[in-house]
Amino acid sequence: MRYAAFVAIFLPSLVAGQASYPELPSQYLLTTTPVTPLPQGFPWGPKTANNTNVCKFFLIVTLLAHLTNFSPDNPPHTGVIRAYDFTITRGWAAPDGYYKDVMMVNNQFPGPLIEANWGDTIQVTIHNAITAPEEGTALHWHGILQKDMQWMDGVPGVQQCPIAPGGSFTYSFLADLYGTTWYHSHYSGQYAGGVVGPMVIHGPSTVAYDIDIGPIILTDHYHREYFDIVKDTMSTDINKVIQLSDNNLINGRNNFNCSTVATGDTRQCFSNAATSKFRFYSGKVHRLRLINAGAEATLLFSIDGHTMKVIANDFVPIIPYDTKVVTLGVGQRTDVLVQAQAGTPGPFVMRSTISACSLFVQPAAKAMVYYRTQDAAAAMPNTSPWPEFTTAVANAACGNVDTSSYKSIKTIQELGLSTVT
Repeated sequence: MRYAAFVAIFLPSLVAGQASYPELPSQYLLTTTPVTPLPQGFPWGPKTANNTNVCKFFLIVTLLAHLTNFSPDNPPHTGVIRAYDFTITRGWAAPDGYYKDVMMVNNQFPGPLIEANWGDTIQVTIHNAITAPEEGTALHWHGILQKDMQWMDGVPGVQQCPIAPGGSFTYSFLADLYGTTWYHSHYSGQYAGGVVGPMVIHGPSTVAYDIDIGPIILTDHYHREYFDIVKDTMSTDINKVIQLSDNNLINGRNNFNCSTVATGDTRQCFSNAATSKFRFYSGKVHRLRLINAGAEATLLFSIDGHTMKVIANDFVPIIPYDTKVVTLGVGQRTDVLVQAQAGTPGPFVMRSTISACSLFVQPAAKAMVYYRTQDAAAAMPNTSPWPEFTTAVANAACGNVDTSSYKSIKTIQELGLSTVT
């Protein structure tokens, strides 16, 4: 299984304007046509969103004391192993046109997609090839419960020792929840330097759609090296504690206004760096898997001219609702469906903007949504943002927008559980 929206190119370093994910090909490889790697059909069998993740994750958050007594069905055990082999290195890249040292996974920034079915075993071997200077590393699998396998959680100093320079370690764990998530280094500030990547665990669907665009990784971006940022943040000098992000990326891309580079900064910078592009098909319903894999910023996401239907937050399927703006804090994931317009309109701007709660140099990231093949090479359009998006950007505080629309498909009361305070 692969996503056309998440094709990766392998390069020893990324030149100005290039990132790990090129423009989309004309065909998508994953739709609602059943993907059945097992001869008996869907690996989760009769399990549905009404009796699985819906309350399992919600239960963990709100009813921690009852963790061992939750009632949703146990995950399936397919016996299938999804094996990956990752090498972590330093590299030289210009995701937004500004050259800097970055951390890479298999020479990609961000890292490659991990994809599995609910109930599969995910097996990832990590090779630490970090040099100049050498460092330990460890990878954390965000949101995975790791029940009875907590030593696979990837937090050095808690579940494991760091993977030593030149060493390797194999993580093996059950895909016990389904939906959209991500992985990242839990060593120092490495994930702010680029050791991040998406994970998709397929499971029961609550709403039909035609095309899965795949993960859309949203990240604030720093031109300084992550170790210098960590050092200043932990210092006693109040003038160094607060850090400004330099830019904001969509799937590892955006352009940057090089005229804002500080005086005396001799790094090469190109202001016309490439941006990400996504193709929609007229009349089709597209699933977008939004991930805030940034280091600090709360992000606001929107697509000009298109309403989004939210179907899941983190690993929790919810009762769908329509919105023009999605807010994501660091680590949050939101799955949305977007009904493409009729005909061949466009192109349109996809927007991810850093909330006013954070400090930044350039807060706005843009990508392009296009319908016609000939528009793939077009310049960024000048479509107008939704008024709701403009208002949200102006008024955004440090938290999410109104969460009254977030309603899980099955409530705690329906599970017969009492609320714990």
